[in-house]
Amino acid sequence: MQPDIVPCNQSETAEHQNDQYHCFPGLESRQPGCRRTDTDGSPFWRGRFLDLAVTPAVGAVTGGPTFREAHLIMEMFRNSGLVTSLDLVELNPFLNERGRTAVLQVDLVARLMGRRIIDRPTRSYKAMQEKLNIVPFVSVDHMMKLVLATGVERFLIELAAYIEEDFRRWESFDKTPRVASHSAEGVIELMPTSDGETYGFKYVNGHPKNTRSGRQTVTAFGVLADVGNGYPMLLTEMTILTALRTAAMSAVAAKYLAPKGARIMAMIGNGAQSEFQAIAFKAILGVDKLRLYDIDPSATARCQKNLAGMGFEIKACSSSQEAVEGAEIITTVTADKQNATILTDNMVGPGIHINAVGGDCPGKTELHHDILLRSDIFVEYPPQTRIEGEIQQLDPDHPVIELWQVIAGKALGRTGERQITLFDSVGFAIEDFSALRYVRDRLKETRLYEELDLLADPDEPRDLFGMILRAAKAAPVAAKAGAL
Repeated sequence: MQPDIVPCNQSETAEHQNDQYHCFPGLESRQPGCRRTDTDGSPFWRGRFLDLAVTPAVGAVTGGPTFREAHLIMEMFRNSGLVTSLDLVELNPFLNERGRTAVLQVDLVARLMGRRIIDRPTRSYKAMQEKLNIVPFVSVDHMMKLVLATGVERFLIELAAYIEEDFRRWESFDKTPRVASHSAEGVIELMPTSDGETYGFKYVNGHPKNTRSGRQTVTAFGVLADVGNGYPMLLTEMTILTALRTAAMSAVAAKYLAPKGARIMAMIGNGAQSEFQAIAFKAILGVDKLRLYDIDPSATARCQKNLAGMGFEIKACSSSQEAVEGAEIITTVTADKQNATILTDNMVGPGIHINAVGGDCPGKTELHHDILLRSDIFVEYPPQTRIEGEIQQLDPDHPVIELWQVIAGKALGRTGERQITLFDSVGFAIEDFSALRYVRDRLKETRLYEELDLLADPDEPRDLFGMILRAAKAAPVAAKAGAL
């Protein structure tokens, strides 16, 4: 319910006054001791009355005032004319059963202002959640509307904050390399994790040849569930969301690893991920100069067109070598499933930060082996990155630094101006968990979802077959009504 606030006209009868003074005679403005002066001489009311006024919501204090008495107290404050400001404090949220304290605070403040609350029915997110058969579903259309309503830059900044928050509590998560099914054409993967309270997973594919038939290289959807009862709390598209979280993750890593004040980024590979990367680096690091290269000039032209008017200075380059000239950050984000050499050792000078996004499965790399040997390498989850990332080219015991340790302050990121830093990004389930958390939190504000009838909810949990029988009986009735 959403409140409407309307004027409340009250006449203070003698009986009404007697009720007030009988409940709390010390509040009556003419009674001795009802107020005292502060050090500056200004009057103020004793705070204990407000504290007591809240207790009816939860019954925390034996002998506290009733709801009626609490409202009378608010009327007396209003009639005194002495209230000039008000602070609302929830001292013990654990006692706020189903929001009752919050509701009472609204009622009492309204009474203090001479208003009353009229409940106005609205669509309730909480009520929807209590329909046990319903799971909120965010479609592609809803996701696009959510991104546009939020603003792409704000979305990326807020999503990055969720990622950083979860990386700081990295040790509280279940972690496992993604479960992958590889084929000659691509890969299909499941990416699960849990923090002990909430479980999340993403289904994602990677099929580089899909563009030839008009399909996306990467598609995805994800689920967030309650560990306590196993019920899904969210089902959402994640093709768009994965592009956003990948870009946000790259920018978060660069925040700790890139040269301070870096503004020029080379981007080699100008496909579906490129615009997201550019906007994330601008929003989070201030990068505003882009040097683009793709083996397909039309991809570069499309990227340049899509980013027009967004505050970038963009140069389309004719080679990788040209693109990296003068760059402080190099992002490689190609899609071909092979061991490629997008960057050679002579193209990477001192002080560069490399954001290697494209290497994300066995047999798929972008960087020359010698670049790795010259770089300080930062990874998400070593057991997964050693299989899928650039470091699959190195010995299994080659030293790497886990990015979560840098974010949590347990390890150093960039330590010198000439240091070459490499974020060997393959994507990890905790990043998807952060993205799912962020979207679910935004649903309460935006209502951009559908109610999906996904879970069977029989009247008696053990009578699932009976639910089918009752549906069979209802079907002829529905069909007859439709015929009429």
